[in-house]
Formats: sequence, C-alpha cells, structure tokens
Amino acid sequence: MHELHRQEYGHAFPGNPVEMVNLRVSGWARPEDEVGPLTGERSIEAARLKEGEVYFRQEGSLKPFPTTFYERDRLPVGERIEGPAVILQNDTTTLLPPDAGCVLEEGGNLVVDLKGE
Repeated sequence: MHELHRQEYGHAFPGNPVEMVNLRVSGWARPEDEVGPLTGERSIEAARLKEGEVYFRQEGSLKPFPTTFYERDRLPVGERIEGPAVILQNDTTTLLPPDAGCVLEEGGNLVVDLKGE
C-alpha cells in the first residue's frame, strides 16, 4: 500500500498505519426490494436535536450561521426542511447549506434542492 501511495503522490509514510479517508459507494435496488412505509413518531419537533453554529462560505469568506440539527429517523414525510441544517443518521450526515432545502419521500429518500436548481 505504501508503495502505491508513493507512486501516486510521490511520497509515502511507511512507519504509519494505512488510513481510509474517503470511500464512495453506489447502489441500486429492484422495485420489489423497496422499503415499506416509514413508521414511528415523525414530526419536526421529534426530529429536532439542537441548535448550533455551522460555518458556511458566503461572499468569499466563512461566516457562522445558526443551524438546526435533526435526527433523520424522526423526520416527517413530505414536510420541507430549510437550510442551514444538519441531518444525522447512523451511517451518514446530510448538510444543507443556506438557501437549500429537502423533503423526505415516502420511500425514505431525502430529496435535496439547492438555490437555482
């Protein structure tokens, strides 16, 4: 592994353990494999975890924005969430910048739209 890193980037650190930083995965499912209806208590109030500051680039510099953190497993179906927001789940985090929003579909997909799209 270290030799491959040296070939790719021109240097290596053979004394250090190998660390995976980014992995990308694509998946697909047959229609019969789709998830059933979402269940459990689902409301914006139930999903809201906390408020905090998150920095976003605006007009060429980083600026703090008051940001709401949500638990994805409790988001209601069909209700729009406006950014800035952070949506947390066990296997991923979804970041909604300012001027973005998303809606949870009945099948469990988060549909995110960015300003101008």
